[in-house]
Amino acid sequence: MGYETIQFERDGAVGILTLNRPDAMNSLTFELVSEAGQALAVCENTTEIRTVVITGNGRAFCAGADVSTLRDRAGNDAGRFLHELADAAHEQMILPIRRMSKPVIAAVNGVAAGAGVGLALACDLCVAAEQTKFVLAYSNVAISPDCGTSFFLPRTVGPGKAMELYLFNEPITAQQAQSLGMVNRVVAASELLPTVRDMAQRLAQGPTMAYGQTKRLLDRSFTNGLADHLHDEALSVGNCAASGDHVEAVAAFLAKRSPQFKGR
Repeated sequence: MGYETIQFERDGAVGILTLNRPDAMNSLTFELVSEAGQALAVCENTTEIRTVVITGNGRAFCAGADVSTLRDRAGNDAGRFLHELADAAHEQMILPIRRMSKPVIAAVNGVAAGAGVGLALACDLCVAAEQTKFVLAYSNVAISPDCGTSFFLPRTVGPGKAMELYLFNEPITAQQAQSLGMVNRVVAASELLPTVRDMAQRLAQGPTMAYGQTKRLLDRSFTNGLADHLHDEALSVGNCAASGDHVEAVAAFLAKRSPQFKGR
């Protein structure tokens, strides 16, 4: 399938989605959102893909919505446009990432602004190049957050810090983001993709079903009561125990060898 605003490739069992509007800092348009959604659907529906990487081409990861498209819009027209773009990004990118039954890693290669912050935080793991800057940017253009930023950020840094970041729009370095829990690892720019590819290949050899079950449990932990969550844990561990990967893990343990997981 040919794409105009993204690149998509497979590296063995890893699907790599690259936002590809470098001249516009990979800002979101309806076309990019649609193409990213198509690639994410391929990742979810292709059994052989067991880990997903999302990154950007050029000096930015994603600069949020393409505000240049608002130049000739005003008032209600601008409101409708951003509402529809946000809805599309939520339905075709953010929710599919969270519903993905396999790990998703953000390789943040440069600036992540506005919705780009939400996109990075929506992923299961986030690795940033050392020169990366995160900035909410929303209050600079007099709008509220989208793409899950107001959902993921307070769960990561706490509500008080999240509000501070929104109000003052101070850039967050990769190192600061790591200390806040927004980023798992910070690496040199030249090492970003090799590091993330290595992580992704390692995860692609793991028990994919168990990863997906754990992802759902962690998401539900924010809304479940304890009794409901314990029930979900029991169901999940039962599902995992019935999987071929668990059978293989037990056999490998008894034979004192490394397991060969198939992701099912």
